[in-house]
Amino acid sequence: PRALSRSVCYYREVFNISIGALLLAAGLAAEVRIRAADGFQLRATFEPAGSGSSAAVLILHQCDREAESSLTGWEPLFPLLRARGISVLAPDFRGYGGSRTGKSEEEDARHTGLDVSAAFSYLEAHTKATRFAVLGASCGCRRGAAIAAANPAKVVALTCISGSVGRPNPDAAFAAIAGLPVLAIAAENDQPWASQMRHVFDQSTSPASQFWLYKGELHGAPLLQQDSQLARVIANWLTSRLESK
Repeated sequence: PRALSRSVCYYREVFNISIGALLLAAGLAAEVRIRAADGFQLRATFEPAGSGSSAAVLILHQCDREAESSLTGWEPLFPLLRARGISVLAPDFRGYGGSRTGKSEEEDARHTGLDVSAAFSYLEAHTKATRFAVLGASCGCRRGAAIAAANPAKVVALTCISGSVGRPNPDAAFAAIAGLPVLAIAAENDQPWASQMRHVFDQSTSPASQFWLYKGELHGAPLLQQDSQLARVIANWLTSRLESK
């Protein structure tokens, strides 16, 4: 690791370590349905923490329409967050995983904002959380930044992996959340996303923000699948932000 003036930048090799599905098969989380504003029913994986929990994390997947489940890659995070008393919700966007529609990617994408808003509302309604964090990969970064900007009194941290916080003007999008602690993660040869993640980190005014850069070109959730320590890094950082007053 190399220390920067206000944070820490880690530059690490990615090792091939297989992580199996740990979650639904073990009965530790539930499959739920979430109704969006237009009536569409989204599939989501939900793991509420104990009754004393006041923290929750919304996980927003990357846009890989070939994946059988948008939960793939995030499994290691659930038990780590659960052990810290943090509720977790991971919805499938419309057109992905268990929320498939049979429509075009472009048509489904027009409703993603509705889907993410519905997921955040569900997380609020079904937990006692007062402090929230959002974790997004690839296209989920942009949606996560939008939810954070729309809920500045509730969302206290944002983790972005291999993405951008806004299109076509990411600087304008990030201006609304410049003071929010951000954990930005990317692989150096995954361009332009590595540069985007570094730019997000550089723009952040929070002393709690961090930037992790990996070698290679993996994009999004596969970074968690192939580095067994990254899920713990994310869980520890999210916990520290959710507990910070």
